[in-house]
Amino acid sequence: MSRSLRNESFGTNPLPQKLPIAPTAASRPTPRFRGRASTPPATETDGIANGFALAFGSSDATDTRSELGARFDRVLAVYQNAVLALRGRVAWAHDWVSDPTLTPLFQTLPGASFIVNGATLAQNSALGSVGGELRFANGIMLLAKFDGEFASHSSTYGGTGTLRYRW
Repeated sequence: MSRSLRNESFGTNPLPQKLPIAPTAASRPTPRFRGRASTPPATETDGIANGFALAFGSSDATDTRSELGARFDRVLAVYQNAVLALRGRVAWAHDWVSDPTLTPLFQTLPGASFIVNGATLAQNSALGSVGGELRFANGIMLLAKFDGEFASHSSTYGGTGTLRYRW
């Protein structure tokens, strides 16, 4: 089971209106990989009695994440009947992971256990997001967005595109 809660706050723009920047801060105190996770105990049944059935004890782990960054937005009139909104976000994220391991043991071999390590999260990563929204007066809207998380040994990124018509 996994639970998660995210707290996010935005500041006001302390700079002139030509630089639309808003500072942001967020935290996510949660269990096992982006939150609190609990792994219940589990026991396998050995159907052929060869002694290789495993047993796992229960496990709890937490991943607390903090983010510090800024959001940018700018709205431009591009045509007489169209508006372009540009948005972006950059941030630094830090993860504190308590214990990404499990220790299974063989049921018929007391004391014979081994450790299974989960994938190690990068402690520090850069977050980025950029997008645009073009709205026409006739109700058509075009949206595009790119999001990414970049760290020393991993990268996650994705994009979306939307065509919307509102009547």
